[in-house]
Amino acid sequence: MENTKLPQDIMAKSSQLLAALGLRLGAFDFIVDERGTWYFLEVNRTPSWNWMSKHVGEDIAEGIASELVREWSENI
Repeated sequence: MENTKLPQDIMAKSSQLLAALGLRLGAFDFIVDERGTWYFLEVNRTPSWNWMSKHVGEDIAEGIASELVREWSENI
C-alpha cells in the first residue's frame, strides 16, 4: 500500500460512485498494474481510517472534522 494522488478521471468516477451510493465518505481500494492501469476493487462505507493516518502521513481525522464543520456551518 502506498499514498498516491488519484488521476483526475479516477477521482471523478469515485466521487460519482459515492454520490450514487449516498455516501459522503468511503475508503476505496484500487490496484494499479505495471502499465499504470487502475482497477477498482471495492469501496468501504465505514472505513477503518485511523490506522491509515500513520501510514499515509495525513491527518484523516482533521479532514473529516473540517468537512463536518463546513457542512454544519452551511446549514445553520
